[in-house]
Amino acid sequence: MKIDILKYIPVNGISAVVSVLTIVIFTRLFSAEDFGLYALTIISAGFFHMAAFSWLEAATARFHARADNENNLDDFYRTLYGAAIPIVIIAILITGLCLSLFFQSSRLAPLLALAFLNTALLCLYQIRLEAYQASQRIKAYSLNKSLISVMTLLASVGLFFATNLGVLSPFAGALVVTLIFLGFQASFFICVFKRGKFQMAWLKHYLAYGVPLAISLLLSYLLEVGDLYYIDYFLDKAAVGSYNAGYSLASRPIDLIVTWCAMAIMPIAVITYEKAKSEDTQLFLKNFLSTLMALSLPATLGVCLVSRDLSFVLGENVRVEAETVMPIIAISALLAGLFVYYFQQVYALIERTKLFAALILCPVIINLVANFILIPKHGITGAALGTLIAYGSALIVSYWFLRPFKIMSMPWQDIGMCFIASLIMGIVVWCLPLGKLDPGALTLIIKAITGGAVYVTLAFLFNILNFRAYIKDRVNN
Repeated sequence: MKIDILKYIPVNGISAVVSVLTIVIFTRLFSAEDFGLYALTIISAGFFHMAAFSWLEAATARFHARADNENNLDDFYRTLYGAAIPIVIIAILITGLCLSLFFQSSRLAPLLALAFLNTALLCLYQIRLEAYQASQRIKAYSLNKSLISVMTLLASVGLFFATNLGVLSPFAGALVVTLIFLGFQASFFICVFKRGKFQMAWLKHYLAYGVPLAISLLLSYLLEVGDLYYIDYFLDKAAVGSYNAGYSLASRPIDLIVTWCAMAIMPIAVITYEKAKSEDTQLFLKNFLSTLMALSLPATLGVCLVSRDLSFVLGENVRVEAETVMPIIAISALLAGLFVYYFQQVYALIERTKLFAALILCPVIINLVANFILIPKHGITGAALGTLIAYGSALIVSYWFLRPFKIMSMPWQDIGMCFIASLIMGIVVWCLPLGKLDPGALTLIIKAITGGAVYVTLAFLFNILNFRAYIKDRVNN
């Protein structure tokens, strides 16, 4: 089955620009402490989302193809939204009660209130986006996803300058945009409740599939961002802001690559698995992993090499400390991408979500222990090292327990070629005579162009991902 991941370039390109602009703008508009508050609110809203709503989105992604094959999409949507709306209402009420009881005097209280409200309402729209992606309606998915991200950034910055909301402005802006998009979907929601029939048996199956997955997502997310809470406990919110700035900037390029591949390939993997089961799916997943490594390995090494040059985009109040952790974070981001967007997706595909939820406890505990040992001694660098150790253990454990299912075949030869090509690229970039230039935009551009040219040339020579045949075919046509 031919996969054209190029179709996802626009939405990922826009997401990349918005992500970088968000970091650039907010690290300048907010103090280091306020940026720390912003970061803690973002990750807390992420935990809220994982706990309450992620199972609904996972069920949409996994079972949309099955419902479509059986011509039961009306009942499928009615069942999902019939469960989602009461959950949204209950979650909002419980959140309001908890904030009023336990966070009254905290600066986080209004931030958490807005962020959690937006997260709950956005779930209703996120189910729609997951359905677009699962049904391969790439244009609809890309347009909606891009509009949400761009409008949220514009609304947030606009509210910052037009009001006195300060650090509240990103969450107020996001809520406004969510309400607008939900308004446009009102007719769809009405049709769902008119035409569809709620299927309790389906919902029980979705819960059995989705709840263990939600638990594993919570643990995965704790593995990814829990160190911000540890930094806040051992250090302060300014350190949280610096670490988050460096983490976001270093991990984002790798995140974009792995999510780009996953959003293009995994919906088709689900369709393939539903129709053909193991043999075709094994080859499919092998090619998926080869693609991930071919794109993410050079990107990871590239971020390590240009971390000083790239950090110029950050505000001065967080730049110096953030720069120190970026190479470690880049490597962690690669391991995290493989763990979350490959191994976790494979466990979900074969419906072994309970096993994955149990397995992930090991790296979570390792991360907790490592942070408690390393942060007091090494500050935010210790947090970065703890994350790296934890993700390394996560990959080993998830790979080991997946082997008996014979769903995965490792493309060791492809990985080896990608590693050699990336290493040669890194040596060339490292040897560039740029010592007399200050790290910044110019050196970043020179290194990026040189590294990209070297890696593309080596990909052609080594025929990585059959790249030589692809180029020849394009030239001939």
